[in-house]
Amino acid sequence: MQTELKGFEKAHLRGLGIRLQPHLKIGKKGLTPELLSELRYLFEHNELLKLKFVCEREEMKALLPQISDKTTSQLAGSVGRTALFYKENSDPEVQSISLPSREA
Repeated sequence: MQTELKGFEKAHLRGLGIRLQPHLKIGKKGLTPELLSELRYLFEHNELLKLKFVCEREEMKALLPQISDKTTSQLAGSVGRTALFYKENSDPEVQSISLPSREA
C-alpha cells in the first residue's frame, strides 16, 4: 500500500501533470463499471492520470475520493474541472516517475 503523498510530492506531480492532456473525460453518468475498468487499465500503463470532468463541481468533488478508493490511487491535485491522480506502478522496472526526496 502506498503511503500518503506529501505536499512537495504533490507539487512535483502537479508540475508533471501540466504537460499532460486529459486521459479521460468523466461525464454525468459518473463512476460506471466501464469507466472504472478503463481507469484500472490506464493505471497499468501510466502512473499519472489527468481526468477532465464534464459534470457539476459538487458531483466532481464527490467523485474524487471514490476514484481514489476504487483505483487505489491518490489525488495529486485538482484545478477547475481537471484532476490529477497518481498510482505508483508495483513493478520497479516499469515505474516512470521518481518522487523527489525532502532533501531535493
